[in-house]
Amino acid sequence: MTKGSKNFVGGKGTRDNALYIGPCPPAGDAPHHYVFTVVATDLDPGALKPGMTRDEVYAAIKGHTLGGASVVGKYAR
Repeated sequence: MTKGSKNFVGGKGTRDNALYIGPCPPAGDAPHHYVFTVVATDLDPGALKPGMTRDEVYAAIKGHTLGGASVVGKYAR
């Protein structure tokens, strides 16, 4: 989704960043595993506020999930 989309709400990443920056393992390391998960909910898009942490999102969607899927990728630089 692009910035300004009415269907996207950005959260707070593990490095305290507001936008997704993608995998970035240390150069020269063996490939790191990354898990990407998508969760469908019955919540209105406005129910999830910008800047929420992962734990805050999990608490907000508890009891509202309809389904989900994950994929694991490996990446090295």
